[in-house]
Amino acid sequence: MTRREIAEEIVGQIKWESDTFGLCTCPGIQFHTKANGDRDCRVYLDSSPTITCFHASCELEVEKATALLRSRIGKEEWKDKSPSPKKFVKRVPMDAPTPPQLSQPVELLTVDQGEAIPVPIEDSTRKLLKTLFKHDDVIAICGAVSDEATGREIPSGGGVTLSRDEWIAKLDKYDGNPNCIFYSAKDYGIYIRINPMKDGGTKDSDVACYRHALVEFDNLSIGEQWRIYREFKLPCAAIIHSGGKSLHAWVKVDADNLTEYKKRVDYIYELFEQHKPDPKNTNPSRFSRLPGCRRQGARQELLALNVGANGWAEWMQLRDLDTVQKPKGLKHYSELDTRHDKSCVIGFGEQADGTTVTTRYLCEGKSAWLLGPSGVGKSSLVAEFAVGWAQGRDVFGIRPRGPLKSLIIQAENDDHDIAEMLQGVIRANCMTPEQVEALDDKVQFITEITRSGDSFITWLNKVVQAHKPDILWVDPLLSFAGINVSDQQQVTHFLRTCLNPMLDATKVVMIGVHHTGKPKSIKETASWTAIDYAYSGLGSSEMVNWARGVIVVKPVSSTQFEMKLAKRGKRAGAKDLQGNPTNEIWIEHAQQGIKWVQIDAPKAEECPESDDDGEKPVRLPKPQQLASLNLHETLWAIPAGGMTGKELAKKLEIVSKKASIGLSANQIMKNVLDLLVKNGKLAVTDEGNYIKGPNA
Repeated sequence: MTRREIAEEIVGQIKWESDTFGLCTCPGIQFHTKANGDRDCRVYLDSSPTITCFHASCELEVEKATALLRSRIGKEEWKDKSPSPKKFVKRVPMDAPTPPQLSQPVELLTVDQGEAIPVPIEDSTRKLLKTLFKHDDVIAICGAVSDEATGREIPSGGGVTLSRDEWIAKLDKYDGNPNCIFYSAKDYGIYIRINPMKDGGTKDSDVACYRHALVEFDNLSIGEQWRIYREFKLPCAAIIHSGGKSLHAWVKVDADNLTEYKKRVDYIYELFEQHKPDPKNTNPSRFSRLPGCRRQGARQELLALNVGANGWAEWMQLRDLDTVQKPKGLKHYSELDTRHDKSCVIGFGEQADGTTVTTRYLCEGKSAWLLGPSGVGKSSLVAEFAVGWAQGRDVFGIRPRGPLKSLIIQAENDDHDIAEMLQGVIRANCMTPEQVEALDDKVQFITEITRSGDSFITWLNKVVQAHKPDILWVDPLLSFAGINVSDQQQVTHFLRTCLNPMLDATKVVMIGVHHTGKPKSIKETASWTAIDYAYSGLGSSEMVNWARGVIVVKPVSSTQFEMKLAKRGKRAGAKDLQGNPTNEIWIEHAQQGIKWVQIDAPKAEECPESDDDGEKPVRLPKPQQLASLNLHETLWAIPAGGMTGKELAKKLEIVSKKASIGLSANQIMKNVLDLLVKNGKLAVTDEGNYIKGPNA
């Protein structure tokens, strides 16, 4: 008789799924105390014949049937086949299952630091269960099958749920070998849920304890994955070789509830985002690979238990320490070659011998403002710079490091407006259709009219990641900031907390277009310095403090403009038409089309002699001179509770001296403070103290 025939005589009809594996009715089914399933009782005929059942109540009857099966098969095969006189056949005892052999051993890889992947832990299934679960935890385990649609290995169902001690008892009967409990004809392996479940549970809502999260990287080598887990000191309860191309890390998140679990899992996945962890593994009821199991010629192996930080709290402390920057010392900075900065994007010059050096006007991840009154043509000036730098040429003498890709995010112009600007630049530069086509992916526009504030930053980060520009133009800032630009706290949050991380991560240079306030008369700007112009944009002085460069477009007539490089301007490398370095570029609108043309600086007698009212400029009295100065820094330094007139006058006396006005503190108290209140730069509290006003 065959093994199949003997088995069917003992347990009745068997549904055979392979030559050596089938499903049958349990010989002790009458003792079952729980609902029966079609796959509860199984017959294995390879190696040591065995009958198994998931129900514990029938254990005695199943053991009797297994003993009878082995006895009948042993007698039948011994009777038919005697040992050959020429060859000794070593037989496996009928009462001991054959431990599965590792057809292809897990490779012991060496990682970058020379740290070897550990040797697999023996008796790994029982050790995993005893170490990671409590005695009464309910654990879900199931076999694997092949998905007919995709060919991928998947769990055969929701899993069988038993307490940890019940699983240990079953494993003890087979010397810890899970392959004798679950069987797959093609060795697809065995799965286990990473967290304790409710009895019979299969969903996230059935998770009883949010203890572990699963992390794996399918696109990295085994050695790289091991290095990442170790380097980041990830608090791993277990690291399991899947028997395939990944290491499954069971991370100790120890969350109190699902909300906390999701937050901690999100933190882990954001931390490792650049390594692309498998995003399907973020739910708490996720299946992982059970160690100690065969899987298509290899093995699922347990490589480590309780490595890295001891738990989530300790890991967070270590992460906080890791994020503290290591200071750089005098030697580091003394050896930096500032004349050949590879991160420099805009700002280059030439030495006497003709070699190019970096002047570092704008480097990767840095920013600048382009300021000007409404309607002067700032957007067309953006197009001028973008097209010129896309060709890799100087624009007004300002040199890029090579052909640069510009992405312009704008909100005020429609497609025809943009077309008029670009067509003017194309015609002015005599560009051929072939040249235009060559620059098609280097000058690109996106119109965005719905997002602002934090949502704009989130969207902008995705756009920059997708298109990878060298220069990001934001035109204008007020359309996207979504904040009160006069509120320093809001400005700091938007620029430094939200925008800076994106710029630093992507290394893109951002140039923001921003409006200046109501145009000042010649009288008001007669004594302005470059720094005064830098602070002429609407809003808090924090905006200028944040930027590395500031460019200001100042109208001097209806057609002529002065473009001042008001902050760090010497580094830009701008030149006048004679090739001389300058911080002040004179430009005008072209006679035809929308185009900017550089011109010579007007001679003194050609400069406008009257202000907007047609009056000759006169020298202002000293109190008015001081009151008309840009006093941003002094007034913004006034504390919230204000300053007395005497205290503030002493501060302004220093400013007066630096500006060569020469007013004393007493003169300022008598003649200047009231002027500053009238022009809105100061306000007076009920207690009589002075605070910064709305125009400070």
